[in-house]
Amino acid sequence: MSSLLPDDPLSDVYFQNSKPYLDIRVRERATDNLNAFDRNPKLIETLVTEVASTEHFLKNDAKACNLAARLANFLPGLVRPGRKTFGGPSGINWVEATDHFVCRSSHGVRFSRFSEFENDDSAEKLLEAMEYRTILHLAWRFRQW
Repeated sequence: MSSLLPDDPLSDVYFQNSKPYLDIRVRERATDNLNAFDRNPKLIETLVTEVASTEHFLKNDAKACNLAARLANFLPGLVRPGRKTFGGPSGINWVEATDHFVCRSSHGVRFSRFSEFENDDSAEKLLEAMEYRTILHLAWRFRQW
C-alpha cells in the first residue's frame, strides 16, 4: 500500500496539520421528523391510546406478559412507578428493555453487568435468551403505530 498523502483525510499527517471539524445542523423542533413522540406528544398519546386499546393489540401484547415479568425480575427499573409503558397488558416499557440489550451488546458488556446478578452465569444465559424476543416484541409494537 502506498503511503498516505497529507491531503488524505485518513492520514495521521492530515490530523496533525489541520483542525478537522464536523459541521452540525440542528433542525428546528417544528421540522424535526425523526422523533414524532417528542414533536407531537398530544397526537402521539392519542394514537397510542387508540391503538393500545384495540382487541388485536391487547391480545398480542398479552402474549408477552411472561417475557415482561421475567425481564422485570432482572431489570426491576422497567416497572418503576410513574414510568410510561405506552399501553398494553405487558406492563413494561419495551423501548427501555430493548435499549438495555442493544446498548450492552454494542459495547460488549454482559447483560447482567451492574445488577444483583452480575456474577451469575445462569442469569446471563437467561438474559441472552430473552434478548431476541424483547427486540422482536418492540418491533411488533412499533409496527402497530
